[in-house]
Amino acid sequence: VSSKNLLAAAEKNFSQVGRDLARDFANLIRPAVQIVEFRALSPVMEAKNLEERLRYLPEFKLALEQVPGMTGLQAGYPNSDYFLVKLIRSSEDLIKLKAPPGTNLVVTHISDIPAGKHFKQILFFDETFRQIKQNKPEISDFNTLQRPWYKLSQSSNTPIATPPYFFHFARKVGTTIAVRDKETNAVAGADLTIESLSKIIGSYKITPNSEIVLLGKSGDVFAYKDTGKLIFQRGETDFELAGLADLGHPVLTSIANTANLEPHSFTIKTDEESWRGEILPINIGYDINPKLLITAPESELLAHAVKERQQAIKITLLILAAFLPLAWLVAQLISKPLRRLALDAEQINHFDFKQSREGRSFIKEVDDLAKIMGFMKKTISQFLTLTESLNKEKDFDHLLAKRTREAGKIAKTEAVITYLLSDDKLKLEPVAIHCSNTISAISEKQLPSLLIKENHGICRASINNKINITIPGSDEKTGFNHFLSHLDNHELTVVALPLQDRQGNSMGVIALLYAHSPGKQPELIQDDRISFIKKMSSLAGVLLETRQLLRMQKELFNSFIKLIAGAIDAKSPYTGGHCQRVPVIAKMLAAAACEEKNGIFSDFNLTEEQWEELHVAAWLHDCGKVTTPDYVVDKATKLETIYDRIHEVRMRFEVLKRDAEIACWQNIAKTGEKEIRLAQLDERITRLDQDFAFIAQCNQGSEFMAPELI
Repeated sequence: VSSKNLLAAAEKNFSQVGRDLARDFANLIRPAVQIVEFRALSPVMEAKNLEERLRYLPEFKLALEQVPGMTGLQAGYPNSDYFLVKLIRSSEDLIKLKAPPGTNLVVTHISDIPAGKHFKQILFFDETFRQIKQNKPEISDFNTLQRPWYKLSQSSNTPIATPPYFFHFARKVGTTIAVRDKETNAVAGADLTIESLSKIIGSYKITPNSEIVLLGKSGDVFAYKDTGKLIFQRGETDFELAGLADLGHPVLTSIANTANLEPHSFTIKTDEESWRGEILPINIGYDINPKLLITAPESELLAHAVKERQQAIKITLLILAAFLPLAWLVAQLISKPLRRLALDAEQINHFDFKQSREGRSFIKEVDDLAKIMGFMKKTISQFLTLTESLNKEKDFDHLLAKRTREAGKIAKTEAVITYLLSDDKLKLEPVAIHCSNTISAISEKQLPSLLIKENHGICRASINNKINITIPGSDEKTGFNHFLSHLDNHELTVVALPLQDRQGNSMGVIALLYAHSPGKQPELIQDDRISFIKKMSSLAGVLLETRQLLRMQKELFNSFIKLIAGAIDAKSPYTGGHCQRVPVIAKMLAAAACEEKNGIFSDFNLTEEQWEELHVAAWLHDCGKVTTPDYVVDKATKLETIYDRIHEVRMRFEVLKRDAEIACWQNIAKTGEKEIRLAQLDERITRLDQDFAFIAQCNQGSEFMAPELI
């Protein structure tokens, strides 16, 4: 019965692995899908030529940087035009793409000329989007309309993904995500490598020798723990995905020979072992429906049952040898602490972590269980409290300091240091430190940064994404001289735990420093404490990633509002810089009001959120000018609307001059006083010219007039 239960549990475990892998696969694809959907709404899908499409290079670069596994972002047009942008992520990419030094983006553009041929053109750009090089156009047989991702997207109104295939450029397995623009029928696509699935599969260990393989519809292997076996070379330049038989495992070869890869449970016997396994369907959407093959030796699945049977026999013999009165007394003594433990379990079930009175038992196992239950209640309570405090914390630096301090208290270390990976991914920078009472306080600014390429235990933990325990050698003591000076003749052991984001990428390291006698391992390095700190670090890594994403979102929002303000200022050179000056003046006024201790502003103060609201409002105070006509915004002169109305005023002055001249000659005709009347006419015309010159001077577009002019 125990063996059947274990085998049934193994099948449930197989199904759980399938669900977990489906979730991981969907999480891998989802960011690329969101980027492709956003790209389908971009104006680049309506661009008519290369010049118009190159204007959106910053958008393509930002999207490529957000998803590390995305090798290229592309757009296919109904007229068979093709626009592809690749991001240079390493020196190997420079060599593969034959790009000149300093290249950051490589653009491939294919257009259809009237003769019906396709011309391909490759352009190279640096980080500032300055063109470095442009290859000569060449005839290409590439036809966008015949690409699988383009044809699949034409029959779907939702994002699609191609079956995994071999990326010749990246030498990796991947899929292409695509979505069609309903208005233009143009298609936005993204090439996404899925090598991380193999790492995820390698992390699942149902038994020590179990095998897990992710298969495509046609039986091709596109995820396996040994990534070196995924690509099978048939010829010098012919690469394709490996099949089960190509992986080199006898059991997998036997399964491949059965030619039955439909979902089912199976048992396969080899010369040495009987294997139990199952093929499960994996449904992740986007028309990708892979199958998961899981198999494990039956002896390993039943190992626990054999051990339990032997232990049960020993316990039965002991019970039979005991006296019945003693058994009754022992049962009473056992049941009392067990009832107390049951009460503790009920409290935990109701999230009541209040510590109850500790009940001791003469039975070691029960007593250990009571201690473990107490420690578990304390740990869960501490974990929930820490989670709540981390979620509520808004200050990024304070969040790091709090997490570092809590880790030090739990692990009982001499010191805890948190390192974060720099923006250029080349070094680990200390950002928070917590020291025990045995070591004088030290600031993280006094600690040196660690270059990733150095042979340092902390760096190895970050590179390998694994816990690293090491005693710093002579080449590693540079960063720990301050601590060693307080430890007399003791040695220092460093336990480095990697901080990871949701995709498993390294974000930094938390280093626990333990002091101990030479040649002895510190007693406080316990698996349960390290495991708890690891879980806490995983939570903190996700929170750090979330905080960074929120910060990036806020920076993007600020860039947008400044872009709008810059566009408004650019509409009118006569009032240029106005939108940039108003935020400065507004913040100066608000700061002065906050500093005022007397008068109506004595109680005035702004919170951090209100300062942010003031910042946004000041930058967007003139956003209405985006839709205001140019002749209203761009006031070159005060009388300007659609045209400068100074000309109407000038016409009135000319009419006055004409009337004066007519009146002059009429008076000369009546009186004959020609010289006097002409002199009066000249004086009148001179005065009118002066008045008009004054009005024209006042009509300048500047915002201020001199007091004497007013």
